[in-house]
Amino acid sequence: MNYANEQLKEFEFEHCYYVDFIIDAKDMNNDFLKNIADLRFYWGKGFEESLIAIENLKITSDNLILMSPDKNPTWKITHNNISYIRFGTNQDEFQKLQPTKNGSKNISIIGKAYQNIWNGNISYQIIVEDYLLTEEKKYDF
Repeated sequence: MNYANEQLKEFEFEHCYYVDFIIDAKDMNNDFLKNIADLRFYWGKGFEESLIAIENLKITSDNLILMSPDKNPTWKITHNNISYIRFGTNQDEFQKLQPTKNGSKNISIIGKAYQNIWNGNISYQIIVEDYLLTEEKKYDF
């Protein structure tokens, strides 16, 4: 093991995702998500769910919430009427996402498009597989 560690010390091993789409958060819309989510009946062996990379998603104290903190912590970011949801999280992860007062953070997300039906209302959302915090702004005007 020491040999491998010595030989590979210059390499960084991070998660690598092969995505079908890379889109800026400002360009993300429900029509795009609907088109992908509507393929759910075709997904299976040889036709996997589409993985989407969303870049430059801004987190503010107004659009980030923690749902079910005592049972099954789940954070949700809402931006342009789209929910980005991360299941199976925890308080520490949520705290890392919290922007400073009057500030914001940027996040890049890897996720899958889903249709959510609740009380007869249909909405589209991204289920977050992984994410990367990219920068923090101290003041947001």
